[in-house]
Amino acid sequence: MAECSEISLMLGAFEDAELEPNEMQEVAYHLARCDSCSSILSDYSTVGRELRSITPALDFAAPNLAGFADAVSRVSIGCHSRGTSASSATSGAAPISLARASPGAAQLQPSRC
Repeated sequence: MAECSEISLMLGAFEDAELEPNEMQEVAYHLARCDSCSSILSDYSTVGRELRSITPALDFAAPNLAGFADAVSRVSIGCHSRGTSASSATSGAAPISLARASPGAAQLQPSRC
């Protein structure tokens, strides 16, 4: 039989039914005999339920990228002609590039092509 220290590491996955069948059985067997681990599992359940009740449903729809391809093309055309393209000149847009200010941080800056 598994120790509480081993079982406690599996309680979150047990609550979400993400364990292998033999692990689910082992945890269920332990929970039937251990009030401490059963209490911890009950706390996990309560926290999950509370979070689901206060968190709005997330929308995983694709982002609206209308105009993105055109903007990339304008920047690319501007760099290839070594000047400001007609489309970027009329829109007031300057070519941009991605520059790293520090490791892990990125900023958009005007491109010098």
